[in-house]
Parts: sequence; structure tokens; C-alpha cells
Amino acid sequence: MRENKEVEIGYWFGVDYHGKGLASKALACVLKCLDGHMGHDVFLAYAEAMESNKASLRVLEKNGFRITGKKGRRQNRIRLEYSL
Repeated sequence: MRENKEVEIGYWFGVDYHGKGLASKALACVLKCLDGHMGHDVFLAYAEAMESNKASLRVLEKNGFRITGKKGRRQNRIRLEYSL
């Protein structure tokens, strides 16, 4: 039986690049890569976002992440998960 392995997804885009769909597209590419090339080693991808950061939550949920109801490791963050 394989170990349960997780990978954390994180991103940041400067203000000049907000609202252009770049984060959504970049995240979709990363997830496709993980699923296609590392899916046998990684079972769960997770991310953390501030609950007040609606744009980032939208990017994550649009790409299949689900809010877990758990607090993130970082202060004032919630945890979202995506199963590979």
C-alpha cells in the first residue's frame, strides 16, 4: 500500500496581473502536470487562502479544490483540497 502523500500548491500574482485569468490557467496546468506525471506519487493537493480573499478562493474552487472546513497552517487561512 502506498503512503498518503500531499503536495501544497501556492501562487502569487502582482496586482497588474489580477483579473486576467492567469492564476486559473496556471493552476490548471500545474494540476494537469501533477495528475499526469506525479499522480502515482501524490494523492492530495492542498492550498491555503484567506477567507476574505474571494478571488483566490474562486481560482481554487474553479479548478476543483474544495473548502475543507479546516484551518490552514498559516494564520488566518483556510485549507482547500484537491484529490488527484
